[in-house]
Amino acid sequence: MAGIGIAVGTGGVAWGQAAFAPLRPLLAEVATLGYSHAELGSVKSLGVIVGGQLQPQRLTALRAALEGSPVRLTLHGSAVSSTLVGNLMDVAGPTQRAIVAADLALAAAIGAEVLVYHRGMPGIPYADSDALALALGAERDALRALGDEAGRHGIRIAVENVHPTETRLRHQASFDLEELGEHVARIGHPQVGICLDTGHGFLSSRFYGFDFLAQVRAIAPLVNHIHLTDNLGRPLMAEDMDPDESLALGLGDLHLLPGWGAIPLTEVFRNPFPYEPIITLEIRGAFLPHAGEALATTRALQATIPERSAVLAQGVSA
Repeated sequence: MAGIGIAVGTGGVAWGQAAFAPLRPLLAEVATLGYSHAELGSVKSLGVIVGGQLQPQRLTALRAALEGSPVRLTLHGSAVSSTLVGNLMDVAGPTQRAIVAADLALAAAIGAEVLVYHRGMPGIPYADSDALALALGAERDALRALGDEAGRHGIRIAVENVHPTETRLRHQASFDLEELGEHVARIGHPQVGICLDTGHGFLSSRFYGFDFLAQVRAIAPLVNHIHLTDNLGRPLMAEDMDPDESLALGLGDLHLLPGWGAIPLTEVFRNPFPYEPIITLEIRGAFLPHAGEALATTRALQATIPERSAVLAQGVSA
């Protein structure tokens, strides 16, 4: 059975950007709680990439902080909430591809098992169908090449689904899980799969009106990593809203513990995930005191995932 991790850094429990020393006791605490993995990220918050290249002194300092880590590692790439960094659909910016390549090099340097890549967006806002097709093709080509490099290091690349925000309301296809599944299937690389972010998918389904659970079922065979969060399914368009205000209002990607929101997680985990993805909790740093509860809930959800062999047997008998 795959492990269960927790995100530290952007999207999770923070340790600060200037020095890596606080990371050591944090990883020790994560291990003591019973987690098998920790996900570092996003890379851009680490200050390790400068001009699309790894900065040697910062890399040395990070590796020193991670030496002897009591948990295994995954890594969230530079691309997170904007289309400005690590966006493989932006064919006008060669540094974009260099940044994702540097993300992968960093993953290899620290022994990370997974590199999460937020799927890109076209560099031209509201691009027409031809421009969108060109951008999608460029991302597929880049991910195939990166997949070859990832394979040499035994790393999975997981393409994460995004959710609607002010700057991302450009192409509905970018939020559709089934479309992402078709995109990754066309890449056709064994090292490249999908990072299913439950929070992003649920918010997108509420905004666009698609069937969340049906689309999760459709992409489950391609999911090689999971970001597990909960929210109330109320999209937040105002990206500049204070995170504490959005939490009080119950809007957006709240990063709640599983079971604290409205996502039908029990039904999500009734799907077989043949790649046995690592399940990584992305919860607010303020909720670290509840990380033990989160782990217990996640273990219970993980235990409900059907065994692939059982699913195949049922299909034969039917």
